[in-house]
Amino acid sequence: MAWPKLCKLKALEGLGFRQLREYNLALLAKQAWRISLDINSVSYQVLSHKYFPGTTFLEARLGVSPSYTWRSIWAARDILAAGIRWKVGNGRSISTVEHPWLPRPMTFQLLKHPVSLMENSRVSQLITSEHEWNETFIRTELCPEDADCILGIRLRGREVSDELVWHFEPKGCFSVKSAYRIALELKEEGSVSQVEFYLEIKGPS
Repeated sequence: MAWPKLCKLKALEGLGFRQLREYNLALLAKQAWRISLDINSVSYQVLSHKYFPGTTFLEARLGVSPSYTWRSIWAARDILAAGIRWKVGNGRSISTVEHPWLPRPMTFQLLKHPVSLMENSRVSQLITSEHEWNETFIRTELCPEDADCILGIRLRGREVSDELVWHFEPKGCFSVKSAYRIALELKEEGSVSQVEFYLEIKGPS
């Protein structure tokens, strides 16, 4: 049996052998996840100061003459971007247009950017003073797919902060297992998608 067949997920009639490169990338994505969440850590302070001052890890560039550590973690950026998103609390920390915050795997961002929403607009602007979605505005200004997705998000307490979560785990915590599946999917782009096997997992709303 050919090695690619052996490495396919069991759900795809393979034997589930790990592909070392993709598994290592999933482990590196875990480090990237920790860096993204703990902005007060020494690792974040050192790396952000040198490689992505004033921006985020997901927006960072590799840079000139990067260290081995940074080059390794940066290599897992696409995996992290495919699974990390914001969970809406009060909506004040989330950019409506630029940040990933919609709970749908095909894209966590708006499909269409309405002219009524500026780049610096916040999700909180879509929420009424009663802490409910402004359905009239959302239905009027956004495309039906985006509007339905937003209105399906359950709003939490008025003073609950927004938080970053891992979409493919119910509790929102990073999982090497699901990150590995994403790594395989990214490698196999253009072939039969493996995403369907974890899209059924209900992520945090």
